[in-house]
Amino acid sequence: IVLALSGAVNGIPGFGQILSRAMLVLEIGLSVFYLKFINNEKTDYMDVFFSFTFKDLNKYLNHLGTMLARMLLIVLWMLLFIIPGIIKAIAYSQVTYIKAENPDMDIMECLKESQRLMDGHKMEYFVMQLSFIGWFLLICITFGLAAIYVLPYHATTMALYYRALTPQIEIIAPKE
Repeated sequence: IVLALSGAVNGIPGFGQILSRAMLVLEIGLSVFYLKFINNEKTDYMDVFFSFTFKDLNKYLNHLGTMLARMLLIVLWMLLFIIPGIIKAIAYSQVTYIKAENPDMDIMECLKESQRLMDGHKMEYFVMQLSFIGWFLLICITFGLAAIYVLPYHATTMALYYRALTPQIEIIAPKE
């Protein structure tokens, strides 16, 4: 759904680029959805629209600001050289999950928390992302058809990785 919306919006000449930036907050909504999914909570497609509340425009603007700040910082680091940009992109990789669990967190606090979580885990995360290259090639080979399976699989894996970094719930094993 999110890919279809993003693709449709990007297709609008001129205005589509601006609108697609406004839709960056859907990443936070996807994080809400997948965190609920891995926590065995009831999920709903409306979770994707977590940031869009007509009652609280400040919440939306805070979420949009966080996503734009993350994107801007990564681009600025990429301007230095590619490698520092990749390292910062990995350092900021947990921002959407942090924002999903802490919607009122300040923009800079969210970015710093992501860096703190990824401290000492960047290579591990990089290697995990590399392990998906075959899956993404499969998407190309099947002209996008495999994305129906691969993208949710990748998103669930990323949510599980975040949960491994921040064990906040106690998983109770079933009694035998």
